[in-house]
Amino acid sequence: MANAAGLDRFVYVGHSMGGGVGLHLALSRHAARLLRLVLVTPIPCRGVYDPANTHAAEIERRARFSFAEWSAYRRSVHARTEYIDMAPEEWATAILLDRSVSRAYYDGSWQSMCEFRVDPAQVAVPTLMVAGACDNLLGNNLHDFKALPNATLHVFSRVAHGVPREAPAGLADAIDDFVRHGVQTWQTVLRHAALPAPKDSKL
Repeated sequence: MANAAGLDRFVYVGHSMGGGVGLHLALSRHAARLLRLVLVTPIPCRGVYDPANTHAAEIERRARFSFAEWSAYRRSVHARTEYIDMAPEEWATAILLDRSVSRAYYDGSWQSMCEFRVDPAQVAVPTLMVAGACDNLLGNNLHDFKALPNATLHVFSRVAHGVPREAPAGLADAIDDFVRHGVQTWQTVLRHAALPAPKDSKL
């Protein structure tokens, strides 16, 4: 896609599984083409772990519930975990799309997330980790952020996994700031604020 657009170097932004794609890209032979990497609530670098077999239970509900039952169930889940306020027609469209996806797609996606493995310590590209304070992946995102050698962090309050939908303006601002200023940590702040040493200083 970058080649088709005539882009030699570019900023990659990936959400959820798209973040996993970005991590693979940053560790590939094409890593030098990345100016910046933005990971938005990405899947864990150690893969998804599901001891309670939640995926199978969710798929079973999806197959058994009627449209109205599935819509009510998803609404209750979102009300607990995601601070969104969709219009009725927008919600109906989202549920119809959800119901149209095949079981094979869900199972294949889940398996790929469970088997996903990358070493964040090997990612040299300047990286922005974006997390949601209400996302169940927050702990994983923070763990992976600490392992990234050249990264900064942005956490959205009262936002869960769907940051692009739940906080689109805030996400756009965070990405714009990162593209403009790069990685900002307490170390970079100290370096930028450091006063020149006195001429007779031995430091």
